[in-house]
Amino acid sequence: MTPRYKALAAAAGLMFAGIPGTPAHAQPSPFTHSGVFVLGCTSESPSPPQESSTSDVNLYVVNNSSYAIKRYAHTTEGTRFDDDETIIGPGKSQFIVKTSNGFVQEIADSDGDCLQMFVIQSTSGFASITYS
Repeated sequence: MTPRYKALAAAAGLMFAGIPGTPAHAQPSPFTHSGVFVLGCTSESPSPPQESSTSDVNLYVVNNSSYAIKRYAHTTEGTRFDDDETIIGPGKSQFIVKTSNGFVQEIADSDGDCLQMFVIQSTSGFASITYS
């Protein structure tokens, strides 16, 4: 592989692994979680598993990143509750909210752009979402 091809491959986000144009490895998710089902941010996201229980769940949201994030609850129609926005500051900040199984929670950046949506699916009464 010529130096020019290596430079072009690096600029395009490709990694040289003995085969020209081999794609770089995918980045790991910035989220760790338990007691939730992961959704995307689009209407084409997969449907969560159906949960018959609507028991109360304590949701812990932790922000270990160096940027503020926002948490939104969603209505049963799938839109954000207008009056339910929580800003979670950077640097190991945490927020606890009481919710129920089947309810959608969204984590967004400080501009309000969706990063990930989650459906509460806890059997223990506890769920957590950590952003790093």
